[in-house]
Amino acid sequence: MNGNNLWFNTTLGIAMFLGRFGYVVPVLALAGSLAAKKKVAPSAGTFPTTGPLFVGLMIGVIVILYLLQYFPALALGPIVEHYLMLAGKTF
Repeated sequence: MNGNNLWFNTTLGIAMFLGRFGYVVPVLALAGSLAAKKKVAPSAGTFPTTGPLFVGLMIGVIVILYLLQYFPALALGPIVEHYLMLAGKTF
């Protein structure tokens, strides 16, 4: 089995093309759908996006999502070190 033949090159090229550009059409359709909606007047249930509460919540969400990216490595490091310590390997 060789990875450099016509079948693998063609299917990999199609997969790369769809993976890179295949999501663009649904995103543009969603954007067009949102742009076509009518604007409605703010009501009692509308969350204002101009105050410090919105800014604080937005920064909080960004910080939490940023920290969650590092959580697996930070959590698995001590766990792996513990199991290696039980196996007799210390650092």
